Amino acid sequence: MAAADVVQQMKRFLVVSLLAIPGVADAAGYDVARSTNYVETWWYTTDQPGNMFKTVNHVNGSLAQPPGPYTWYWLFNPKTSETRSNDGDDTILARRGEDCTNFVSQALKEGGITFTTGTVIPYWGKGNALVRVRELQGTLRSIASPVTFFSPSGAPANLSAGDVVIWQNRHPTIVQSGAGRNVVLAAHSNDTKTGTLDYYFESPSVGRWARAFHLVGVAVTTATTASDATAPSTIRRDSQGRSIPDGGFGTGTQFTAEVSDSGSGVDSFEVTEREPILDQTWSLILGDASYVLSDPTFHGSAHTYSIDLSRIADGTTVYFQALDAAGNLELTSFQLDRVSPTSELFDANGASLVYASSMTQVTVKGSDASSGIDKITLLKPDQTTSTQTFSGQLVAYATFTSLADGSHLATAHDRANNSAQQSFTREGPVFLVGAQLRAVCRNPLSVGLNFSEGSLPYRQAGRRSELI
Repeated sequence: MAAADVVQQMKRFLVVSLLAIPGVADAAGYDVARSTNYVETWWYTTDQPGNMFKTVNHVNGSLAQPPGPYTWYWLFNPKTSETRSNDGDDTILARRGEDCTNFVSQALKEGGITFTTGTVIPYWGKGNALVRVRELQGTLRSIASPVTFFSPSGAPANLSAGDVVIWQNRHPTIVQSGAGRNVVLAAHSNDTKTGTLDYYFESPSVGRWARAFHLVGVAVTTATTASDATAPSTIRRDSQGRSIPDGGFGTGTQFTAEVSDSGSGVDSFEVTEREPILDQTWSLILGDASYVLSDPTFHGSAHTYSIDLSRIADGTTVYFQALDAAGNLELTSFQLDRVSPTSELFDANGASLVYASSMTQVTVKGSDASSGIDKITLLKPDQTTSTQTFSGQLVAYATFTSLADGSHLATAHDRANNSAQQSFTREGPVFLVGAQLRAVCRNPLSVGLNFSEGSLPYRQAGRRSELI
């Protein structure tokens, strides 16, 4: 072997040997050892394990004495996205469950993965650490393809130290050791460095499904937020196909959601009751919300979901959470109202209208204590409809005039599309000309009145008028 060949082989051996040493990586590589060492140092953040609120006194931030590298970051109000941070000065009492994304992204940064901004502008922590789950998940997709699994046995075999497992769009964990279904996970939000897949899948507040990002050996270590900044769009429909507006009301038990996304594609869809469940587990821990449906299947540009709300109580608000692959979220909702309104009819004098009337005016009263009255309609004898609209009043009145002879149908509709109907017939005096020369009058309002037809006097006898 030539001397030049020997030298070249020695160079190759030296490079391979250096890369095999923990903590040594090439310039473009992900240093798993540095990342897991960081996790080991900063996984524990409180002297009060198990407390709902805690002082973050084991995280030595820039204000701590002595100052340290870790800044504990927490999402103060997931509903409004108001954020607060604690630099280690023990002045903030924070809730458990609000630092998991920050912790994982800082561990990844320590290992050499950097985060940069594409079109999507994420919630940044200190030093460009990501602090919200949806952006972390969408950004990691730029360097690794996720694998979705639904049980410990479904975990990818190559899952290993330094990889990330994100639980149902809301709780990131990082693999500290082990492989496949036997990995050991570390996390903030109920701090741990000994978590297992079995533990998380058995947790009612976390484990229905998970996504694994295998980062070891990735060719690119600069993770960029997505170029798609447009959230999906959802059309909610009841069993009759009626579109339900966001923030509106729906009736029945079976619904559909037509979700579309022309950018990165429909990545997951979830339905919750009472409150949304976004980027954290807190509403689940407190019992303020629960899942009705959770589908992590990637459906591309569009998909229609079937939703069974038969077990959900009337009056409950239901939330629809549509997420695309870039991490953009659309949150919409409606309230269940399965109770029909009530309706009453009144004549021109304000008296209750029970039977037929010869008057040419009617007033329809609609009442609904849930979603309120949306409209009152009157179907006329010629099959045309008159409509008066309202804006959710609990009690509404609609007056219709110039009524023609024949049958009418008055309907009060609430904003959930429940309805109540009342029918009546408008008839003037009708005379039977024949041997008996009797006139029939079906107007109960004229009971006891004397009246004449031409020169012939008549008197009311019950609901029949006879020639005097």
